[in-house]
Amino acid sequence: MSKTVISIASLIGTALLMTACATAPEDRRAELEPLKLALTTSPQELRDRAVGPSAKVQLALALLYENGQGVERDPVEAERLRKAATASRGTLPRTERETLDLPGEKVFRENAPRYDIVEPQVAANRACAKVLAAGDRSAKAVEACGGQASYAELAALWR
Repeated sequence: MSKTVISIASLIGTALLMTACATAPEDRRAELEPLKLALTTSPQELRDRAVGPSAKVQLALALLYENGQGVERDPVEAERLRKAATASRGTLPRTERETLDLPGEKVFRENAPRYDIVEPQVAANRACAKVLAAGDRSAKAVEACGGQASYAELAALWR
């Protein structure tokens, strides 16, 4: 691979990391949809829906079991549901072109795993749930829940 291609790949990687670190409050609120779902839906309804392939529902139910909200606290069940929520949901086709030093191009296709919930989203939901459970109203807690408006909304729903 040429130095130019490596440099471009490095720049793209750096840009993606910077974008991930600068999460806007509205993005954080969207990221916390499973927690809001957990706080606005009965545990029984979530149990019924968690049997299907809904990763958000599985994570929502995991949050309830982890914190004992509306259900008996069960860390083992919470972990099982978290793993189910972050499991691959099949694949997405992806086509890439690779320019070679030889005349012409090489085209290859592969399938990339598809995830509806990823580990950073799990961590964000768990962090917000933790501060809500502790009744923490510090600036850091408010930030963990996506800002003042999101924190106030979720805190009002916390059982």
